[in-house]
Amino acid sequence: MVKKIIIPLLSVLILISGLSFTPSYGQDNTSALINKAADFLKLGDVENAVPLLKQVLENDPDNIIALKNLSVAYYRMEMCEDAIVLYDKILSITPNNSEILFAKAVCYNALGIPNEALSVLDQISKKDSKNSSVLLTRANSLVLLGEYETAKNYYDEILQSNPNDETANFNKLLLTKHLKDHDLASNLLVKILGYDVKRTSEICDSKGCMGGIPFLLPMKDSTKYSGFVQIQVRNSSGDLVAVVESDTITYTPHPVMDQVFERFDITRMIDHDGQVLEIGKITEQFNPKINPYFMDRVGFFHTDYLVLFAYNLAIPIESGDSVTAEWTIEKRI
Repeated sequence: MVKKIIIPLLSVLILISGLSFTPSYGQDNTSALINKAADFLKLGDVENAVPLLKQVLENDPDNIIALKNLSVAYYRMEMCEDAIVLYDKILSITPNNSEILFAKAVCYNALGIPNEALSVLDQISKKDSKNSSVLLTRANSLVLLGEYETAKNYYDEILQSNPNDETANFNKLLLTKHLKDHDLASNLLVKILGYDVKRTSEICDSKGCMGGIPFLLPMKDSTKYSGFVQIQVRNSSGDLVAVVESDTITYTPHPVMDQVFERFDITRMIDHDGQVLEIGKITEQFNPKINPYFMDRVGFFHTDYLVLFAYNLAIPIESGDSVTAEWTIEKRI
């Protein structure tokens, strides 16, 4: 499960830093081909760069710049097996090359082989092993292995030197899902987003959010909130045709939840353990989209930002139906 969820997210965040597109200065034709390929790579045109680099390597199989740039092209094409072959070729020419060892480890993570990645990272020189990109890749390997607390320590090491490191902060935020640490998630969300969250698109662009959905955690793992949603479906005549309740709710562990709670109708009570709870209810009615014949999810938005989300509903919907969603949320105070 970890492999399926984490790898796509991390692949967006990992950067192969240090691999340049610098041309070599051999024969004129070789230099021209490498220059042209480098220009294509800078433009993101991998398909046109690859044949030029292969042409160089046919005549000069040990050309380091061509080997490096072709490995970059393969990585961008999600062909890490082929990139690793090139890394090994480079390492046979320039052993203990920290730059190439790092890139090889990144590819092993992308392939879901974190043990191999860690083995390669152990070969990097002590001086380069403290580089933030290397520490990040080591942390990512540990996440894939399920060693979450140790991974967190490496993200923290990066953030001690650079508290605003965007990738370390975001990967650490992703880690809170496994740690089930909603307080830490809240602190990181404030650090990344600030206190005033608004539109989903502004938050998720370039931040690796899947499907335009901002960062959400299962409410069942929260020590502060719990709740459920009841969905009522009425046909065009106003007749009740379906009622579904779900406690499979995710929420954003951000102070915005307190602002949301101010919109709820609140009643105060004490549960059997003597703990004070605030019970909040809010009801919204809307016309659902037919996708194509049932409604699978429902969300609650605050200032255009998704803060509550229920899914796996599978409610049959017909044209003309209306839906009422009643959210009931308990807040421990």
